[in-house]
Amino acid sequence: MGWTSRLQGWQTWRGGLVGLAALGTACATAQLTALPMPDAARSAPLDPLEVPDPDIRSVRAAPGYRIEAVVTGLTYPSSVEVDDEGFLYVAEAGAVWGDLTGRPRILRVSPDGEVRLLTDRLVAPVSDLLWHDGELYVSHRGRISAVSRDGAVRNVVTGLPSLGDHTNTQLTVGPDGRLYFGQGTVTNAGVVGLDNFFAGWLPEHPTATDRPARDILVRDATFRSTNPFAMADPGAPHVVRTAPFAAFGATHGADEKMHDGFRILAHERATGCVYRCNLDGSALEVYAWGLRNPAGVLWGNDGQLYASNQGMQERGLRPVANAPDDLLLVKQNGWYGWPDFVSGVPVTDPRFRSRYGADPQPIMINPPGVDQPLLTFAPQTGVAKLARAPNGNFGDPRHLFMAVSGDFNPASIVSSPPGGPRIVRIDPLNRRVEPFVGGGDEGVLDQGLGRQAPGRARAGLRRPVDVTFTPRGDALYVADLGVIEVQSTRIPTVRPYPGTGVVWRVVPLNVRARPEPGISFEPLRVDEAAK
Repeated sequence: MGWTSRLQGWQTWRGGLVGLAALGTACATAQLTALPMPDAARSAPLDPLEVPDPDIRSVRAAPGYRIEAVVTGLTYPSSVEVDDEGFLYVAEAGAVWGDLTGRPRILRVSPDGEVRLLTDRLVAPVSDLLWHDGELYVSHRGRISAVSRDGAVRNVVTGLPSLGDHTNTQLTVGPDGRLYFGQGTVTNAGVVGLDNFFAGWLPEHPTATDRPARDILVRDATFRSTNPFAMADPGAPHVVRTAPFAAFGATHGADEKMHDGFRILAHERATGCVYRCNLDGSALEVYAWGLRNPAGVLWGNDGQLYASNQGMQERGLRPVANAPDDLLLVKQNGWYGWPDFVSGVPVTDPRFRSRYGADPQPIMINPPGVDQPLLTFAPQTGVAKLARAPNGNFGDPRHLFMAVSGDFNPASIVSSPPGGPRIVRIDPLNRRVEPFVGGGDEGVLDQGLGRQAPGRARAGLRRPVDVTFTPRGDALYVADLGVIEVQSTRIPTVRPYPGTGVVWRVVPLNVRARPEPGISFEPLRVDEAAK
């Protein structure tokens, strides 16, 4: 049975899970760890969100620049790239939070605006595209592939540990000519729990767990949880214990029992890392580790490697509150603290105490020295991918540009960070962040429903996740996933809207770029593709 089919089956048993949770409460020592409820849970409206057409009047660009919608009607565009002949490549992810039914594909847009399918032989979700040396490299679930101009797909790296919460992420080529990319963690904070069941992947991959990049020693501790698998197996226990770095229901994931804990050996397919390899996929190795979800990975024009890292959330068996997002200066063999440090601060600091569980305690014994972040952002800012300008058309070439996708409240269980979806320009030398593209007159979103009152989505930026420059540096392209609504039901429900994705383009006022703006086409639907 496929992932989507199983998820649909599990969702029909949600009512049963409530009863199971009540049964678990009768166990005197059981600490239930269902998803935390919003402070003010409401019934979300059943009417669909009114989605306006993209409108440049609802977007502000920095002085001296203009913004335009180049391609519309996309379904979850997760990446955009430009080759040396001016062709535009757009990846549709094929799966986002709340919808696993889409079909991943890459579209090719000519400088004259002709759109054609390059390939759909990919594994959802597609997370990034990179044009390098005549080939298009693709980061998609569990693998890195190269796609030729005629659409032929050649796998470069396979078997990446992308079966859980996070996948492999942005691609970048370093000064050494090698390929670098991020790999997120399986879990939020080191322990598999009910949050992963509701995310949909735990029923399909019940043995998936995080693996360290270096040998570690973990405490002899377990977390108690209601067992959702008991709904399908009457003989299964209703409450189970799960250890850190172990599969759900396993009391340890150890390779060796020590007197004060369990030693877990380094794994060749570790999670929470930045990897590097040769362009043909050989010599794959961990470059840095201890990152939760390095959504953006980029070698800057200053010869430094940067990563935008999304912080832990207040959910699961080990909830961590108020964890910022970070921009990291990535050093070889550096450790960035996950799962026991938050932005370089121990997880035991009072600011990270959760309303929904015991205070977080360290998992690791005698961890390595933690590297501090270059910059921190508000919790659940939604830091995403990074770009660098090849020349001075967009300011100092040493500056970075970063997409910010925004929070997923009320599912995030935090106050909305300021600014909303936007593109920012970062001066890493002076550690200064300034808005570059942001919302305009689209109004204020209703906090509880993620809607623009009354019942309208944003006409401007919605969920920007990728930024990239043309090789000549005359334009900045932005991949915007589209409208993804989070409804404030008892268990917050995510509702994405296919066909609302956009590729935006930002150009200096004195530059005319191609293709011409205004390309639009009907999104390919799974039922149509199956005919």
